[in-house]
Amino acid sequence: MGFTPIRSALQIDSMDAELRNSIWNIIDEVVFEFMTADYGDLRTEPCFSFYRSFWSDFFKEPARDMPLNWANCIYAIRMRYEKYEWFRVYDFCEFVVQKFGNNEVVNLGRKLNKVLEREGSAYRFSDNLLVRVSDEIELSSISDAQDFSGKYLPVSNHINAAIRLMSDRLSPDYRNSIKESISAVEAMCRIATGNHKATLGDALKKFSDAGINIHPALNKSLNQMYGYTNDESGIRHSLLEESRLDYEDAKFMLVVCSAFVNFIRGKLI
Repeated sequence: MGFTPIRSALQIDSMDAELRNSIWNIIDEVVFEFMTADYGDLRTEPCFSFYRSFWSDFFKEPARDMPLNWANCIYAIRMRYEKYEWFRVYDFCEFVVQKFGNNEVVNLGRKLNKVLEREGSAYRFSDNLLVRVSDEIELSSISDAQDFSGKYLPVSNHINAAIRLMSDRLSPDYRNSIKESISAVEAMCRIATGNHKATLGDALKKFSDAGINIHPALNKSLNQMYGYTNDESGIRHSLLEESRLDYEDAKFMLVVCSAFVNFIRGKLI
């Protein structure tokens, strides 16, 4: 409903308890339990070197202070982890993945990516490095489209619905998120043309009558994007009939549609 800003919905420069705990649970299960089960005693190799690296290379504390009982060692790591700010937690993730992620037993980065997507984090692992999947221009475009009022309110309602459906952590609905993003475009087209039944395809032919001039190359690309989501009868089909829509599909349509409604509103002001 627009109560949650896009930065919070995507957890860009913050981290809630659910995300922090989910990351820890994956690392605990995949890394710490694996190391303990396979090697048991912290004094054996490669177990000792792995845990010692936390004190030497990540915590930058004297390695001699490392507890030699594995339960105490993991507890000490967890206590430090709990105090970290959100960006330091991501540093911790990178460190663990780079130390352990290439192990033939498991692809740790892939498992963490599933949690990061589920919990709405704006970061993903790529080649053992965390990268942000939303940049400032995208975020600014979405935020602007969230805040329309007056006659443009229906546009923002669709954008906010798209965000809500995409970022639902229990049951993300990417298909309907895409529909809401497209509906925002259609709502803006109806406002711009004064035609309450207008689609993007119709509006592109009539924008000049409303004083909106669009370069022919942009007009063509917008028509192609709309065709990507519609069949000849105007029923959304080609994209939405894909067997597996994911976060990237929904995010792409949200960003593109937000940029378009901002563009048209700017032309109308």
